[in-house]
Amino acid sequence: MKKLSIVAVIMLVITFIVAGCQGRISEGSIVGDDNQFVVSVLNTTKSHEVKLEKGTNIKVEIEKESGNVDVAIIGSEGNVLYKGDNADSWNFTVSTNKEDTYKFTVTATDGKCSVSFKIEK
Repeated sequence: MKKLSIVAVIMLVITFIVAGCQGRISEGSIVGDDNQFVVSVLNTTKSHEVKLEKGTNIKVEIEKESGNVDVAIIGSEGNVLYKGDNADSWNFTVSTNKEDTYKFTVTATDGKCSVSFKIEK
C-alpha cells in the first residue's frame, strides 16, 4: 500500500509539472522616447501615449514574427488614425488630423512582433 501511495504522489507531481510547462510566456517592452520608440511583444499588450500636433507624420514599421498581431493608434476622444487587426509585416505612414494625445497599442496573441513608430514633426 505504501508503494502505491508513493507512485500516486509521484504521478501527481509529474502531472502538475507538465501542466505548468504548457503555460504561455508573456513579455513586452517599449524602448525609445516620444520621437521614436519600438514596442516588442510576445503574447501580451503594450501601450504608449504621446501628445502630437496636427499634421504630424508617424512612420510605422511592423515586423510580425508569428501569431496574431493587432496595432492601433487612437486619439483621446476615440478617433482612430490606424487600426490593424491580424496585421502582417509592412511599413506605412499616417498623419494626425488634430492636436491630441494619441495612444499607440500593440498586441500579440499566440505570437511575437516588433513595431517601430517614428514621429516626424
